[in-house]
Amino acid sequence: MKNFWIFAASLALLGCASAPSEKTRAQMRAEKADSDALMILADGLPNAPVPRDSIPIGGGVLYRVEKSGTGKIFSRLSSDGGKTWSEPSPLKYADTGRYILNPNSRPQIFALPNGSAVLLFYNNTSDSYDGGNVIWGSAGRPVGSEIRWSQPQPLLVSKSPEKKYSLPFFFSKNGSYWLFTRNGKRGALRKVGANAAKFLDSDPERTLATRGMLLNLKNIERGGRTVPMPRIPDVKKRGLTVEFTANFENAEAGVPIFDNTDAQGKGLKVETAPGRAFSVYLNDGVSQFGWTTDAGAYVPGKDAHIAIVIDGRSKLAMSVYDGQVCDGDSARPFGWETFYPEISSVNASGSAVVARGFGVDMKRFRIYSRPLSVSEIISNKNSGR
Repeated sequence: MKNFWIFAASLALLGCASAPSEKTRAQMRAEKADSDALMILADGLPNAPVPRDSIPIGGGVLYRVEKSGTGKIFSRLSSDGGKTWSEPSPLKYADTGRYILNPNSRPQIFALPNGSAVLLFYNNTSDSYDGGNVIWGSAGRPVGSEIRWSQPQPLLVSKSPEKKYSLPFFFSKNGSYWLFTRNGKRGALRKVGANAAKFLDSDPERTLATRGMLLNLKNIERGGRTVPMPRIPDVKKRGLTVEFTANFENAEAGVPIFDNTDAQGKGLKVETAPGRAFSVYLNDGVSQFGWTTDAGAYVPGKDAHIAIVIDGRSKLAMSVYDGQVCDGDSARPFGWETFYPEISSVNASGSAVVARGFGVDMKRFRIYSRPLSVSEIISNKNSGR
């Protein structure tokens, strides 16, 4: 009987049409993930899906994470099997020294097969459940009796603003990473995408990502440059990334960084905003989305590496400043935003203006037809290209 239900579910997932239509790569990936999930459920989950707050890190030491009620995550160490614990210490990102932020909810930690760890949290300081629709992960590399935590990567985004996740159970099986989530009384098994999962197994490199690169400009003359507009695939199918390295002479707002909008406002526009932030506008002629990134993106007179990521499938907008994922810091609860209008084509004008401002020294400017992972963004920055 068990095998019958697995077979029936497989037919439902893979379809039984007499004349199969041509499938997209996204559909085939989704079907493969569904098939893998069925096999895992048939075998049974490797462990009971219960919260985890501690892992062994070698030398007989236990490492525990806990909520603090102050918007931070704390860790403690135990050398006697958890009978006694050290004083709490706030977690920080190893590369920037910034605190890892989380609302007053219990973070979770899981050991990885490669000897590292993954920390699951919400990456915001909201005092409500508004940020429960995105699960973030940070990779931890044990060094002595401590763990060095990486910049966070979004691992799971809900399909509607009303749907919130409790922090999931995380495990590895058949060479892939999985999340077992609960929403109310319902459970779901989710496969972590291959691109998002890379940061769990390896640190950022010094190579330039080329897949999906639509535009790659260097040393744009002051006053800006008008360039032929590359065709961007529908945002809702994949998304996009705008990445640039620039030196801003002042903190003037309203300076266009990229603009291909037409007279009706359709298109994509990025410009400087008050507080040394950036405003992002997407308009497909029917629906639109606007968002302002965290303040303090750059210091006038100093080079800054900026990446603005729009994930059209997950409907998540985020930014990365000089290798630090924006989290709102102490200025606002969120440094990222979810959006739920479907944004289709932002191809409007046949040309685009890049860096139209005499106070902007644009050294590198790129557009990708996909959302880069945080690891790829940091790797691009490290490459110096």
